[in-house]
Amino acid sequence: MSNDFDKKAKEILNKQFRQKIHGGYDPEDVDQFFDDVIVYIKKIETDYNQINEKLKDNQSIIDDLKKQINNKENIIASLKEELKHYQDEGYSNKILNDRVNTLENTIKTIYLNSLKSNDNKKNK
Repeated sequence: MSNDFDKKAKEILNKQFRQKIHGGYDPEDVDQFFDDVIVYIKKIETDYNQINEKLKDNQSIIDDLKKQINNKENIIASLKEELKHYQDEGYSNKILNDRVNTLENTIKTIYLNSLKSNDNKKNK
């Protein structure tokens, strides 16, 4: 875009107007006006390029986030399959909770028995 712009800017700067005998515009005013137009157009081009770069950066971020979402969706699908498997095998929250409680009680009993055993050994 910049090369085309530079060509057009030179064309505008070098544009010559014929002067009429009566009336017309002051050539210096016309030249100043075109100078101002070119400065403004260059600013627009700079802004456009900056916005375009930001757009590319943001698109990259969006693509990364889409990949992350896809990965999370795959994990969720996998967990749903695993949950269905457990449900199909007859496991429920109550059964799993009961099993955890049983394990906790067993561990507690083993721990308390080991403490008693250590105390008995110390007292002998």
